Amino acid sequence: MEHAPWWFFRVSEKPSLFNKFIFLVFVLTQIFDGIFTYYGVKIFGMGIEANPLIVLIMSSWGVGLGLVLVKTLGLILGSSLYKVGFHNLVLVLTIFYLVIVVMPWAYLFFVVLPTLPS
Repeated sequence: MEHAPWWFFRVSEKPSLFNKFIFLVFVLTQIFDGIFTYYGVKIFGMGIEANPLIVLIMSSWGVGLGLVLVKTLGLILGSSLYKVGFHNLVLVLTIFYLVIVVMPWAYLFFVVLPTLPS
């Protein structure tokens, strides 16, 4: 029985144009997650955030500063993965963030929120 290939842990020497594009999308997902989370917490309260660690940090440091700290850490870690050549892992993280984090926020703000009574 063969083990599943762990292709996303493969290290590549030089990033391709596609890898550079994915890294840019990764950075944008971090930025949009921070913006969406900020406005989500301001509109709906702290209960809208699903990650208890993020809630703890925002409760301790304030919503704005807490999110800046967390998103900066995410960008540093993602940049480190990209810099050492884990481009496939950055791709997996980017897809995860787009599907699990950014798209639900975008759906909430652009589809659900406009239909709510004022």
